[in-house]
Amino acid sequence: MTIYLLMMFTAMVNCSGYSQNCDPASLLVREVRAKDTDPNIQWELFRHFTYFNPSCSSRNTLLVHLPGTSDEPESTTLFPSLAANCGFHVINLKYPNNNGSAYGACGSSTDSDCYLNFRKEILEGIDYSGDVAVDQTNSIFNRMLKLLEYMSANYPDEGWEQYLINSEIDWSKIIMSGHSQGGGHAAVIAIDHPIKRILMFASPNDYSDFFGVAADWTNLQAAVPDSAYYGFINYYDQILGNTLWQYSTWANLGISNFGDTVNVDEVSAPYNQSHQLYTKIDLPGPLGVADHSVMLLDNYTTDNNGQLLYKEVWLYMLGVSQHQLSVQEFANKSLFSLYPNPVNGIITIETNVPYQYGELKIFSVTGKELEVTYDLINPQLVRVDLSRFKEGVYFIRYSTENQIQTKPIIVN
Repeated sequence: MTIYLLMMFTAMVNCSGYSQNCDPASLLVREVRAKDTDPNIQWELFRHFTYFNPSCSSRNTLLVHLPGTSDEPESTTLFPSLAANCGFHVINLKYPNNNGSAYGACGSSTDSDCYLNFRKEILEGIDYSGDVAVDQTNSIFNRMLKLLEYMSANYPDEGWEQYLINSEIDWSKIIMSGHSQGGGHAAVIAIDHPIKRILMFASPNDYSDFFGVAADWTNLQAAVPDSAYYGFINYYDQILGNTLWQYSTWANLGISNFGDTVNVDEVSAPYNQSHQLYTKIDLPGPLGVADHSVMLLDNYTTDNNGQLLYKEVWLYMLGVSQHQLSVQEFANKSLFSLYPNPVNGIITIETNVPYQYGELKIFSVTGKELEVTYDLINPQLVRVDLSRFKEGVYFIRYSTENQIQTKPIIVN
């Protein structure tokens, strides 16, 4: 299987020109039975897929992809192969996703927590929901942990152990990706876990017909900044439902703070630095499956010449596009400056790392976060009206994926 993938896809999944000069022919693709990682898991026909390229400079970041409802890891190999050829360790996880969709279970439910409980049971294996039955052994979290332990033990020279800490998953080094149901799971993980990014393909469509709003969980405070979320959908996706539902979930997650939606068929990378991306390809096929899958699944994501339709989009979402600053370039910069200080009205904040990659907060001397309205002038210039603040000392904090900087403000 590994040799077949290398021969067929080497040219398409080459990451050259994006800070990587590794050999795509060195890509290692492995299929691993879940039962081999944990004897308590029953035998399954379909398997996990892992991807690693030993010739690449490692990004020390693990990409974990979660397939959609009733889909399997083997349906999506091009995207994880590209990521591995860009220096990521990659897992495409086999998990219990054959119990129907989240929308099918919760779209008409009178329980405002239906979507959250449905997803948390699949993630954690705790009995939160009556609409799905997943035990802890078969939960996404256990399957991830056991697969990482298996890869660390069997391939000790490949660096898989760096994603474990004290026999637990080190979430701070992980990008979660998902298609359809899987994308919703990825976003829910970010509520409690400080993952690096969330890549949502055709997801999440957690909309309540009963309440007429996006699911309550999309408004919860997350463990990640708004800038960590990236979404990519098809405008004509009938399975996804009303596109306005999708936009409302994205807005609740905060990704609309980084620009309007962008049609990737018309706008080139870096897509106005937007985190809300869509295509308007309308493909024939039964039940709208093609339109729902064209952004990611192998059978739909190449053109008539065998070229990847959305390679640039994938690289942009992964954060390795040539149009983006690298993590190291971010780390070498002072995060922000501000003026005037002292201030008795509007303060101007200039960020050296573009605002869509960070999060700005203001605190009192007691550590209480204060509500303020930010006026975004351009991607690196923010103005804040502090005229209603009492005289005294406050602190402004700007945080990015790998840096946090705090400075005092004097209001007089």
